[in-house]
Amino acid sequence: MEILTPENLKDKFKDPWVAPYKKVITMVDKDRVELVEYHPCVAGSEWMVYQYKRTSDLVTESKRDGDRHIFQLKVGKTDMELKPSYSAAGIEEVVVSDDEVKVVHAGLAGAGVGAAMCRGMAKGVKRVELYDIGGGSKVGRAAVVTPKLQKVIVGIDDTDTKEEGATWTLANNIGIELSKGVLNIWIMLHVNFIHTTLTKHRIVSQ
Repeated sequence: MEILTPENLKDKFKDPWVAPYKKVITMVDKDRVELVEYHPCVAGSEWMVYQYKRTSDLVTESKRDGDRHIFQLKVGKTDMELKPSYSAAGIEEVVVSDDEVKVVHAGLAGAGVGAAMCRGMAKGVKRVELYDIGGGSKVGRAAVVTPKLQKVIVGIDDTDTKEEGATWTLANNIGIELSKGVLNIWIMLHVNFIHTTLTKHRIVSQ
């Protein structure tokens, strides 16, 4: 096993077939984990969401919003039968510790490369435990380790009047400003009057 940080991976793998993910986030609620990944390609994102739900029984739900994967996961370990095209990638194991989440990905060909190199370069990743590099017809396998986060939902009343105000935009701008600070808050979602941000210890939805 080789342990690599995002910086290590960027230095070591400069191959043209490595397409780094933008961001990876894990939110925990007891024995459930919500995994959110920002994929470098919208079309590839659709393929990944389909494959993961089909291949791994640790994935209870999967969906896509643009280039963003959203997976609902169970903590545990499972055996997968990887098959080219049909069931080419999935999640083998999900482990939650005091302050970290470890998700073990495995895949064939490009999905195997994505298991470690592509995800490992993303913002939000602490390190990757590389078991098998993969590529071609070989299986790639790696654990992606991220901070343990929690989701908190906060409602904001509509304060607009006939004369002035724009609550939706105000909430959006507050989230953007908070994301620039030292609290490590990340904006996740802003639809109507729902605004989601993350901190190191919690995710705040407004």
